[in-house]
Amino acid sequence: VVSRRRRAQRRCRVLRRVLPRLERTPKTKTTPPRRTRDDLPMRSRRGAVMGFLHRTRLWYLLAAAYVAAAVSLVAAPNALDVVLRVALAAASSASVLISDGYHNPD
Repeated sequence: VVSRRRRAQRRCRVLRRVLPRLERTPKTKTTPPRRTRDDLPMRSRRGAVMGFLHRTRLWYLLAAAYVAAAVSLVAAPNALDVVLRVALAAASSASVLISDGYHNPD
């Protein structure tokens, strides 16, 4: 069994041999990989729509209106139905919020 100290010494020896080689290699400017599978430029419309929905708070108003309409249209709303509608509205609102942050990081 090799001790920890021995393994650390071995790693240091390897690093001493490899690091100078890495420093000597010329640094080339690399382009970042394309983010889409079809190799087309990134789409910006989704980010614009999500930014609009989040900035104007329109989506959150629509989600609240959806919950109010769904509860008011049912004759005797069940507690489970109301909870599911609220959870759906909260999940879609979180999706808009997160998507806006993802597509529009600046």
